[in-house]
Amino acid sequence: MQSCSGLFIIVQMTTLAQEILTQEIAHALDAIRTEMWEAVTLPTLSSLLLVQQRQWRKMQQDSWFDAADQPTQIEQLLRDVLHAYGRDQHVHANAIEAYYFKQLSIAKTRKQLLMTESHATVRRLVVEQGAAAIAQVMLRMERQLRQQTITLTLRQLPPLAYPPLHGRADDEQLIFERLADLDRYWLVSLSGLGGCGKTVLAHHVVQQLVRELRFLHVVWLDLSELFANQVVDRVDLLFAALLRRMGDQLGIKTSSLATLEVHLQRVLTQVPILVVIDGLDNPADLLPLYGRLFQFIQPSKLLLIGRIHPPREPHLFVHPLKPLAEAAATELLLELGKLAGVRDLADADADTLARFYTHVGGHPQAIQLVVKLVGYHGIAEVLSQFHHAAIPDIAALYQHIYARLWQLLTPASRQLFLMLFLVADSGSRADYLAHISGNDAPIFWGALAQLLDLALVERRVISAEFTAPSHYAIHPLTRSYLHTLHPVPSLHEVIQRACAYWREQVTSADLFDTASPNLARLSAVACAEPATWEVCATLMADLYPFAHHSQEWVAWIQSLATACHHAPVDHPLRQKLLCQLGNLYRLAGFLPQALTHHHAALTQAETQSDIAGISRAAYYLAIDYRQSRDYTRAMQYGEMAHDVVVELNRPPEFHALAINTLGMIAHFQTQFEQACLLFAQSWPFAATASATTRALILNNWGNALWQCGNVVESAEKLNQAWHLAQTTDARETVDTVLTSLFGFLVQTKEWESAESLLPDVQQRAHAGVTDLRNRIRLLGTLGAYHLAHGALAEAEKLLLDALRRAEAAQLPQLTVEPYALLARLAQQRNAPQQAAEWWQQARQAAADDWTQHLLQYHLAQT
Repeated sequence: MQSCSGLFIIVQMTTLAQEILTQEIAHALDAIRTEMWEAVTLPTLSSLLLVQQRQWRKMQQDSWFDAADQPTQIEQLLRDVLHAYGRDQHVHANAIEAYYFKQLSIAKTRKQLLMTESHATVRRLVVEQGAAAIAQVMLRMERQLRQQTITLTLRQLPPLAYPPLHGRADDEQLIFERLADLDRYWLVSLSGLGGCGKTVLAHHVVQQLVRELRFLHVVWLDLSELFANQVVDRVDLLFAALLRRMGDQLGIKTSSLATLEVHLQRVLTQVPILVVIDGLDNPADLLPLYGRLFQFIQPSKLLLIGRIHPPREPHLFVHPLKPLAEAAATELLLELGKLAGVRDLADADADTLARFYTHVGGHPQAIQLVVKLVGYHGIAEVLSQFHHAAIPDIAALYQHIYARLWQLLTPASRQLFLMLFLVADSGSRADYLAHISGNDAPIFWGALAQLLDLALVERRVISAEFTAPSHYAIHPLTRSYLHTLHPVPSLHEVIQRACAYWREQVTSADLFDTASPNLARLSAVACAEPATWEVCATLMADLYPFAHHSQEWVAWIQSLATACHHAPVDHPLRQKLLCQLGNLYRLAGFLPQALTHHHAALTQAETQSDIAGISRAAYYLAIDYRQSRDYTRAMQYGEMAHDVVVELNRPPEFHALAINTLGMIAHFQTQFEQACLLFAQSWPFAATASATTRALILNNWGNALWQCGNVVESAEKLNQAWHLAQTTDARETVDTVLTSLFGFLVQTKEWESAESLLPDVQQRAHAGVTDLRNRIRLLGTLGAYHLAHGALAEAEKLLLDALRRAEAAQLPQLTVEPYALLARLAQQRNAPQQAAEWWQQARQAAADDWTQHLLQYHLAQT
């Protein structure tokens, strides 16, 4: 990709710059007409923000970016601009389109559009004035899009509740220059003590960068929102959480962490994106995490904010943020005093202000808190307290300030303040705080008002929507001093109220995602106490169905891990929690951890002779081992799970799921007749199951029947599965069934039926499929479809795309079919040497019974 410096060419669009833009558009139109893209370079046009935004939308849909697609993007851009121009100048726009895009001559253009102008006039209108007209429209669209992009990006930055910025002009300019430098400083670190204003400074710099559109996108991540306590494999989970949050903000959705990492790396190394990571305060996190972040730089940049200095590196710029100078600190003190209505500060003389600086220094958070003390005690008493305390360092200063503020609190305010350790760093809604406080509304709101007035609690606006509820939280520095003020109160009643609140409130996956950080904080506190462990762990177990579909899966892994860690070894609930935790690890892409937890659950169930627990753990182990491609063990545990289901006479859906799992394992072992029998056995039990379960069973059954050569029944089952899948909201089920049905129709050469599905298949293969495996299979099947119809170039493009995705996602089993189809394509082109190379690659990728079967099928087709 070309340098992004051209991104800013329209910041000051002079007449000369507009002439350059017109020339570039003229070159692009000529390239479209003559199809000579390789002979034309378009440094200005290809770097316009409008083009970048189109490329960005493509990445959001496809998660891939290829610079080779640039000519196509530019052509589509010009078509769209021409369409916009045609709303006002219909004839002129049609003439430009006819000449350049339909490649008609000037004479034919005149005739087709019934233009009365002379041949020379039409040529001048189309060739000479056409590019200038498009340039004017593009410039207008560009300006509108720039403003929309700036507004949207600024709205997505986190809201701040920190002291205003003073005395940081030099720091702000330095950080801005380092981040705006396009050729170096790919990592910029802003470090300093807690409360020194790192986040607010970074926020100001990022706002300036956004307004100048120095980056295509800004991703702001706060580590304090991801974790509330230590858990097993914390750094791995922390990195996984960062990947998920980055993927969410960049619109990249995939179920595989490995695939997501590859996609993010590709996007961030193709286009300039700024990633801000706040809260790097733990050295145990930074060093392992730091090395992994290097894969996401150039041209993208990372801004790291925290209390610790990262190790020195050639591409890293470290800026330690020092306390404010006396003049800036005094200016901040006076402004905060004015905002708070503290008259003593407004009337203070220079000597008094100098004494303040001597005691408090240039620490913005400390200055803000001291202003509150002055408002209650007066300036003389506060200075006297500082003088007699003889404070030796910054830690003692904060301890002194918080202790004095604590003395000002009413009993209700103290009670509420101490309960805020149950609230996540991202804050919580007032109704939750009111519920766990146990106080009546007037008492609660009075206590909250005092905490807000003393700057001990922050009100955070989490959404630009006026009706969105505010969140209330404490500053990270305040949290670190909270328990030094007073012994921890009795938790039993508070935990009971908190658990009751979430059990009643969390009724959907969306609400669950909002609640997850606070549930993680609750579990960290409650599960550490023997008296409150069970009530909280029971809540975690009961809310698991929401966790299964949650975007906040890291917070939920943390909650379950905390509950398991503190669970008594012989407690029946521990086995259930282990199973749920293992399932989330598997969904998150951590198969070894999933196996470890499910084996632990099985061991506990066997020790306690818990037959239902044995069935549950064995069923999950069968799925784990199937995904690990260890089909022998998968079948072993699948049969164990089924035997227990039969022995306990569980409900029919349990029978259907257990037998379906056995059928899938047999299918992957290429025991197709056995798989058909198992699916047939599972079907009667599925009568009362959900439409999703029945669609998947029919889909698996139809695939197995096709492998057995029973074409008629296979078509019947797959069409029934497709009908059922379309009645559900389960996108993954729809994608899975569509993949199977279209593949079957292509293999059986049912071209009319295949063509009826073709638009949906093409759309999903390139944009809509949620599971990467299904997307790769759809691309391969589309390649096979075009191969059978002689569209060799299109087939090759699709197959290479499927191959690239499978290799990048480290899914070698999915490369066998693309390799084999490419070999067949080479044979059709009469290129035996190339075909032999592709066949060799396919043989090397075929590592188990199923992939060997696929290879043999394609060999038989040649």
